[in-house]
Formats: sequence, structure tokens, C-alpha cells
Amino acid sequence: MPIYRERRFYKKICSCGCCNRDYASRRRGGNAITFGKNIRAIATYLSVVQCMPYERLQSLFATMFNVSISQGTLVNIVREMLDKSRPAIELIERLIRESAVVGFDESGCYVNGKLNWSWIAQTVYLTLVFRDSGRGAKVLEDRFGDSLKRMVAVTDRHSAYFAIDFLNNQICLAHLLRNLEYLNDIDKE
Repeated sequence: MPIYRERRFYKKICSCGCCNRDYASRRRGGNAITFGKNIRAIATYLSVVQCMPYERLQSLFATMFNVSISQGTLVNIVREMLDKSRPAIELIERLIRESAVVGFDESGCYVNGKLNWSWIAQTVYLTLVFRDSGRGAKVLEDRFGDSLKRMVAVTDRHSAYFAIDFLNNQICLAHLLRNLEYLNDIDKE
């Protein structure tokens, strides 16, 4: 059951004309309801990590938590969290650029009914996930530039990875194993 807190803010106008208030004035047109850090964290996690659409998120909050929250508010929460996360994202991206071995993969996802690609760049300690409309080599070249030339890339056998001038390329062993298991499954003799 959600906990609602009513907050009252007072102001006093001094005899000298100075207005004293115990809060910063709200933005014009702002919402009178604010959501706590737990709701903001759950909404961001489910939207960004689990790729849950806003309509489904809205339904989940209403059904499971008895919290009425608009899709627009959910969008605003995720955008605010992205803005707060930018310094960390930039640090992760810089550290990946400096890494000697980086694993890359991509997977299709739909955004507003159009096919996009969710890209992953990963080291032993870091993971960067980003979305782009393309699946070609240009996506990684635009994002990581000349640092690709100093990396050993661990990838599947998607042709885009072989069009990039990496220091070296290692085929992902998990992908090779999956391919071998597939071949074994189709050869029943």
C-alpha cells in the first residue's frame, strides 16, 4: 500500500515587506504530486534494463502497487535519471575506450514500431548498453572512433564486426558453442 504524505508550506511576510518561506517555489505548471526514490528507481530499472513499455509500466504500478502514475510522468522520471546518470555513462564509455579487450553484441528492439538495435560494449568490469537505428560497423566507429584500433574485439560472426579495423578479433566462445550445438542437433545420424 502506498504511503501518501501531505506537505504544507508556509510563508510569512515581514513588516519590512520581505517574504519568508520554507520551500523553493515550484516550477510553473509543475505537478503537485512527487514520487519517492523507490518508485523512481523501479520505474527506471523496468524501463531501461527490462525494456518495459510505459503503458505496461503504468498498468504494473496501478495493479501491483496501487499507485496511479501517468505515462508522461514515467517518461519524465526516466529522462531525469538519464540526466543524473550522464557523468557515470561518460566515465564507463571512456574506460571502455581505454580497454584492451572489449566484447560487442547487438540485438534488435522496436522503438515506436521501428526496428532499432540495442548495442552492448562490455569488459570484465564494465557494461555499456546503448541504442541506435543501425546495425552496421559505422555505429561502433562513430561511438568509439580510433580506440577500436587498439582493442581486441570479442564478437559473434556478424559481418559488421569484420568491417572494423580492430587490433584483433576473437570469436565469442559462447556463440561458437551455440553454433556447434545447433549443428549437432540437426545432424541426428
